[in-house]
Amino acid sequence: MKAERFCVPTKIKNSLYVIYDGECYFCNHTAQALRIKKAVGELVLINARESNELVTEVIKQGFDVNEGIVVYYQQKFYHAQEAIFLLNALADRSTLRGKLAYVFYKNKLATLLGYPILKLLRNLNLKWQGKPKIQNAEFWPTFKPIFGESWDYLPLVIKKHYANRPYSQDVTQVRGLMTITFSPLMKFLAPFLAFFNVFAPEAGKDIPVEVDYLSNPNDSSFTFDRRFYYPNRSKPLRI
Repeated sequence: MKAERFCVPTKIKNSLYVIYDGECYFCNHTAQALRIKKAVGELVLINARESNELVTEVIKQGFDVNEGIVVYYQQKFYHAQEAIFLLNALADRSTLRGKLAYVFYKNKLATLLGYPILKLLRNLNLKWQGKPKIQNAEFWPTFKPIFGESWDYLPLVIKKHYANRPYSQDVTQVRGLMTITFSPLMKFLAPFLAFFNVFAPEAGKDIPVEVDYLSNPNDSSFTFDRRFYYPNRSKPLRI
């Protein structure tokens, strides 16, 4: 995936930037061991946990450093596997280590199969160290990539409705009245689905409903906590 270009100061245009997680042993070790061809220019390593112009832009472009390193080179961004492919193509292969890395990463199938393992090792390493994943206040809302370009044109009330960010403790609560009706088939299935807390068990009109949108500080997942206030029940029904 290559994101759109953005305007950067002239001083960084001719350099190769690697944005990585400085708290991850594997990411940090790999970044520090990088060697690139002299023709490429300056190699600059940036810890994504620190404030930096390119870190902010990486977030704006929709890249998640928790899912893989980001490389900025010649006014283009490269993420995860594509970043690895680029670094491999630009690597200095004058050493045995460089040659071995080139042979491995040149095989895209090997990289695609091995990358999930590297991500797993990273996550286990952070957990073992008691380190959280990268949590940046400038992360875009989880739903922005889903809406795509139309996000910028959505009414403010809709943006607030979907304001939760990944890797955060954001909570958005909405309230309203819901009228629930069932088809003949769903009348039969509703009690079974309700038993597993995946569906409302009863039909009704203007049922008060509260829904909490919950972000997870450890990953980019998003969950719903729904409460139905049926008038014939003493406690709200949680689904």
